[in-house]
Amino acid sequence: MDSGDLLPPLEMQAPALAEEDTPQQADSDDADPTSWGSGKLGRALGRHALPDRGFEVVPLNVVRFARLLGVAALLLGLTRAVVVALDLEHDSTYGVDAFLRYDVNEVVLDLLFLFVAGGMHARPAADELGFAAIAACNAFLMSVLNEIPALQHSFSLFEMHCRWTFGTWAILGCFACVSGRVLLLHYRFLASQPALLRRALVQLLAMFILFWGPHLTDGDFHIHHWFYSWFVACQCSFTPWWSRATQAWFLGGYLNGIAIYGRDPILVCEAAFYRAMPGNGNCKFLEVASSCVLPGTNETIHVVEPPVDWWACTGDYH
Repeated sequence: MDSGDLLPPLEMQAPALAEEDTPQQADSDDADPTSWGSGKLGRALGRHALPDRGFEVVPLNVVRFARLLGVAALLLGLTRAVVVALDLEHDSTYGVDAFLRYDVNEVVLDLLFLFVAGGMHARPAADELGFAAIAACNAFLMSVLNEIPALQHSFSLFEMHCRWTFGTWAILGCFACVSGRVLLLHYRFLASQPALLRRALVQLLAMFILFWGPHLTDGDFHIHHWFYSWFVACQCSFTPWWSRATQAWFLGGYLNGIAIYGRDPILVCEAAFYRAMPGNGNCKFLEVASSCVLPGTNETIHVVEPPVDWWACTGDYH
């Protein structure tokens, strides 16, 4: 008897094989293969609020982006509430109404860019317990650290050259040491994957030229912590847990900046002045406010924004 007669036809074998694979696949969906570690804690940190399965009608990327928006909205609200309750530094004029009126569109675009450039479309990261917990931790910690006198300075050419203290530079040095370790982990991971390394370098260079290049020598350039946190989070797009943890950390920093101060422009007063002046923002009342006639003369003077010179430490920088 031919040995093939002892085996069922191939079409009868396939369903059995598929049934055997299904439970194993289900388990891999529930626990991220690039987990936060082994054991119960690692599995707990890798759990998602929502599984990827069960969204056949809605594209998976839409579901994952909606998760990111949901986590961001929750942390924005919680951060604002806790900071106000503890009376930590915050913009008391900024609230939900101002956020919805002025910032929500740009924040959604920021998160969409992060979702794509930061690789979040390729993994269900935003609603992982570990990811969300790290983001929440830094969202609160940024406001606590801001109570340290040495850290009550902004990150700009003018502030760095004219106002930073020794303590500010010392704390920055400690942060640089930690950042260097994280950067080394990323380099070692990418060194063995040339194609991925090239993509990461191209993305970093393109984003730096696009978002930093036009403003580097501008005295009004204010590197808000929402801005640099968002930029760094976009670069941490890799699967190891320490890369996702770094991305979550800086996402928390971004959300803290938005919740506490709003999404202020990186050119601060210069941007506000430019957008509000007649011909740009068409604010007619500023046409009167920006010029006046000297008493007893017919001479008209025009009010302009004072230039800021970070090298000479002159000008009205805020």
